Amino acid sequence: MNGYNLIRPFDPWRKGSLCTCPFKYTVNPYTGCGHRCLYCYITSYIKDAFKPRPKKDILLRAKKDLKKIPKGSIINMSSSSDPYQPLEKEYLFTRKLLEMIKKDYVIEIVTKSNL
Repeated sequence: MNGYNLIRPFDPWRKGSLCTCPFKYTVNPYTGCGHRCLYCYITSYIKDAFKPRPKKDILLRAKKDLKKIPKGSIINMSSSSDPYQPLEKEYLFTRKLLEMIKKDYVIEIVTKSNL
C-alpha cells in the first residue's frame, strides 16, 4: 500500500517515456457511476459499475490523506466515476471534498454532468 487511503497517486502511463503530464493524485467520491455510458471502461474492473454508491467514511479518509499530500499538488476528480453523477444531489460529497481541498491544491474535474 502507498500509505494513502482514499486519495491516491494517479500515473497509468508514467512508467513509459510517452507521458508528458505532471504528476497528480486522484479521488473518486463514489464507486461506480449512474450515467451508464456504453463506452465506459470501469465495467472491466469495478463490480456493479452501474450501481453507484458513496465511499464509506469518505470525508474522514480524505482529511487524513490530505495531510500527506504536498500543498500545490494536482488532484483529479474523478478517474473512475463522475463526481457530479445523480448521487451527488443526495450526498454532496464532491462539494464537501472541494471545500476541503480548494485553497491548497490544484483541482482537475472530469464530468459529463450538468449539475
